[in-house]
Formats: sequence, C-alpha cells, structure tokens
Amino acid sequence: MLRKNLLSQLENAKIQITPGALEILKNSNVPTSMLFKDLTQIWKDRNKPITVKDAIDLMLNSDKYVQLSKKVHKELKAKRKGFIEVPRQYRQSFYTLKKFKEPVSAGQVAKITRRKTATERIYLNSLVSKGFVKKTKTQNDKIHYSIP
Repeated sequence: MLRKNLLSQLENAKIQITPGALEILKNSNVPTSMLFKDLTQIWKDRNKPITVKDAIDLMLNSDKYVQLSKKVHKELKAKRKGFIEVPRQYRQSFYTLKKFKEPVSAGQVAKITRRKTATERIYLNSLVSKGFVKKTKTQNDKIHYSIP
C-alpha cells in the first residue's frame, strides 16, 4: 500500500491524483519526500489532477529515480506506450476488450461500455485498422475481437 505519509501529504496539499497514478507510485522505491516534492511541482505547473502518464513520466524521465530496476522500467515504458498510442475516443473500448481473456463480440463489449453495439463495432473496427485489435470470424460467421 502507498505510504500513508505521502497520502496524507497529498491530501493536506489538496493535490489531486488519479487512482492509476497512485498504483504506479505505490510500487516505487523512491523516498516519499522526493515523490511529494516532484508531485507538488507537477501540480503547481498544471493545476490539473496528476494522471498515469504524469506518474510514468516522473518515474522514467527523472535522473533521481535511477534505482528503478530494469524490469520495472520496461513495464512502465510498455504501459506508457499502450496508454498514449490508443486514440482517446477508442480507449474505453480498448481497455474493456483488454479485460477479456477470450475473443468477444462487439455486443459483449457494448454491454460493459453502455454504448450501442453498432457504435462499438465501428470503434473496434477502427482499432483493428490501426493494429491494436485482432478481428476473427467464428464458424457461425460471427465476428469476435481480441487484443493480439
């Protein structure tokens, strides 16, 4: 769990941080004082909630955090790549599809995203054309989507 000291400092300073960003930071070996100082600077510069991208950039681009293991560094780079490359309007569909272990139909994704199946099909086909999603036909000529 993220150190209580950092959480209380962020709350006292009224710094907003997304749950995903907290997840990234909770696994870091960085001293709390260093994290708080850098998070405060990001907050002052932008005055917007600190996002996953901000947390990953903080961990990857700062020379102060060289104690990160190579494995963690690779994982952060992979998360950042997936987060940034998927166009914003398709992210909900992409991350919903990512939760499924097996290929699913647009209708199954639409139930979770609460969109119309036709809309979801358009979004998923766009992701297919961009190479983020794989499209397959079943024996019954039904179309299923999955993350490659």
